Amino acid sequence: HERAGRGGVIVDHTLERLAAEVRQRRIDLELSQSEVAALAGTSVRWIRDLEHGKATVRLDKVADVMAALGLELKAELRRPGIVP
Repeated sequence: HERAGRGGVIVDHTLERLAAEVRQRRIDLELSQSEVAALAGTSVRWIRDLEHGKATVRLDKVADVMAALGLELKAELRRPGIVP
């Protein structure tokens, strides 16, 4: 996915990585999307959207899902030379 706009490509790649990490962790824990939704207090559709890298997911809900899966969301400095 490439999106026009300031930093769009970087954001898309970050969302794709996040989506893949969440999905893989769910699979590793042998949980269904329905089970994760119940643990995180959200809907199955929302979990599906997150796992597909939807760009408009709410950060508070992302944090709830990640906490339910034992994951942590953190910010890191980009490598030198990477400019949005």
